[in-house]
Amino acid sequence: MKINFYWEFPYPDIESEILPLYYATTSHLHSAIQLFKICREAYPDIEFTAIDSAQLNEKGEPGIKQYGPANKFSHFYIIIENPDTKKYFTIAYWDKLRGMSEGTHWDLENMVELFAGCGVQENEKDFKSTNINYTPISNMCLHITADQRIQQVWQTPKTTPEYLYFKGGDYDFRSHVYKDGRIKIDNIRVSQHEFIDMLAKDSIIIDINGASEISHRTFDAFGLSAALIRPKLTIKYHNELIPDYHYAVLKCDDLGDWDRVIDAYLDRFEDLKKDPELVHFLAMNGRKWYEENATVKANATLLKQLINFNKLI
Repeated sequence: MKINFYWEFPYPDIESEILPLYYATTSHLHSAIQLFKICREAYPDIEFTAIDSAQLNEKGEPGIKQYGPANKFSHFYIIIENPDTKKYFTIAYWDKLRGMSEGTHWDLENMVELFAGCGVQENEKDFKSTNINYTPISNMCLHITADQRIQQVWQTPKTTPEYLYFKGGDYDFRSHVYKDGRIKIDNIRVSQHEFIDMLAKDSIIIDINGASEISHRTFDAFGLSAALIRPKLTIKYHNELIPDYHYAVLKCDDLGDWDRVIDAYLDRFEDLKKDPELVHFLAMNGRKWYEENATVKANATLLKQLINFNKLI
């Protein structure tokens, strides 16, 4: 059997250790490299070929984002294809899976299985889940440099922050948070090291839904062994993230009631400030999940376990 792996190479070639571009630090591209190498070693009877989808995208139609195999892949997707049958798997880390069905460039008939790490929401108002069928995997920090810094500073002594703050884009619900003013929010870009160092000192961290129902702040918090406050997740992971075990869930049933959601963040923050044992409990459980699921190696290892190449025959 022949199998093609498509992803945007973060290195000049998959054996190199050079990081020439900003996007070369994106964790899922490094997971693709590890997954390719693991599969190549585990299945010597399969002829594996790695193809840089960035070069294919340059040949795409001008002005159209290259989201699918009809005109070749994109930065947040990994494609695994049998070139003889044209059947393929998609591994998606993109914000919104519904874009696959709304767009015109995916050969959905030949997509045998969809592995998803984020972005299953129906809308950005209340973040209800779509009915898209997918195989749950795991997810990671957005940049591998964030994980590297987390591993260096995660045991930094922590204190309870004086107030809730969030660094990220102010769009959708986040724009409402910004205008409300009770949670401090800014979108000033800083280096990954500076960003992680800012978070590392806090015992309580929040994640706020944006373009996707989950941002990589969730995984940053887990890695840093902080207690995370966030809305209940609708996306499924292969190894479940359990509310009030791995993270402090908002006590709010309607995420479309944005004023009430902000109230719920502040209420939960007050709850945690009064309960240091719960903060420690959540922090340790989150850190354990991170080690077992959210590193590049863990992500690639899980994918190798879930992928069945015989489905592509």
